Amino acid sequence: MPGTIVMKFGGTSVASAERLRRAAERMVAHKEAGERVVAVLSARGSTTDDLVAMAHEVSPLPDPREMDMLLSTGERISCALCAMILKDLGHQAISLTGSQAGIVTDTSHTKARIVTLKCRRHVEQRQRQHHWQLPERRVAQQQHHVLRLRGGFAFDRCRSPMTW
Repeated sequence: MPGTIVMKFGGTSVASAERLRRAAERMVAHKEAGERVVAVLSARGSTTDDLVAMAHEVSPLPDPREMDMLLSTGERISCALCAMILKDLGHQAISLTGSQAGIVTDTSHTKARIVTLKCRRHVEQRQRQHHWQLPERRVAQQQHHVLRLRGGFAFDRCRSPMTW
């Protein structure tokens, strides 16, 4: 039974189209070696800094909820672009937000912690042999707000005897 590898790519690793393609090719290499791949991507290059600067252009003290919402866009861009590259390389891929992946957090904007993992979609997508691209720190909590995680993701609790 194949194992699952979680690959993390920081902003520098996905900063340009060329670097993003190299990251996607690394994912493909692991997939072709028989592993299941979940990739966690940061926003590209200085995107997060640019978004923070934009927020401070319009507000001296940006609302934490709105900052989480704004900053989630940079990572979503990376994920969607990577999924496009993977499809062009002939592989199934899907970009998901944390909430779409079943990650539920507490209600602490800008520093949320994972409360639970609802793994149903994770297992369904893995059974379909999709690559997964997830934003680095953006998830949803119980009331469906976007929040920033502290630390990153832990998928080891998302085990299914059929796929691991």
